[in-house]
Amino acid sequence: MIFLLGYQVFILKKNIKQNQSLDGGIILTKLKEKPVFSEADENNQILKDIFESIKIENWNIKIEKGVSLTGGEYTVEFENHAGDLSFKTTLRWYSDKVAKLGYTKIIVDNKNIKYDIEEGDESYQLIVNFIWEQIKQKSEDEYDENISYYKHVIENIKPKLKTLNRDRILKKILK
Repeated sequence: MIFLLGYQVFILKKNIKQNQSLDGGIILTKLKEKPVFSEADENNQILKDIFESIKIENWNIKIEKGVSLTGGEYTVEFENHAGDLSFKTTLRWYSDKVAKLGYTKIIVDNKNIKYDIEEGDESYQLIVNFIWEQIKQKSEDEYDENISYYKHVIENIKPKLKTLNRDRILKKILK
């Protein structure tokens, strides 16, 4: 990158360790980029701790299923019982059934902290696996709850089929 200031030329280069003089200007060292939260979370420890806490404390979970032209998505939010810490992410899938993370953030005392991750990072795999495990568990719980409800409805319907029940009893007696 080249900057013209007055008659001096400044060039920003990534690979130099200190400013260097150049005929008619100075080559400047590159400034550090803005850090991301995941860089400060060594070995994904806080992420792992949040997931462990979600399991141990049975945090509130909200799962919303959506669809798009290319596939679908789940938006998942976990919130601790005090309401001062939550973890929110979106898991998308496409027609080829490949899961990809959308935005991911940690909310502490109503302040959003974006958890920037690259596909292929350990944290990326950690989040996808944990989220899918939670979605799957919630789906299985809902399935079991629905089956239980349907069986209850069936048991309520059976006594109301009086003529059929009477006919079955008579057939058994006549055999």
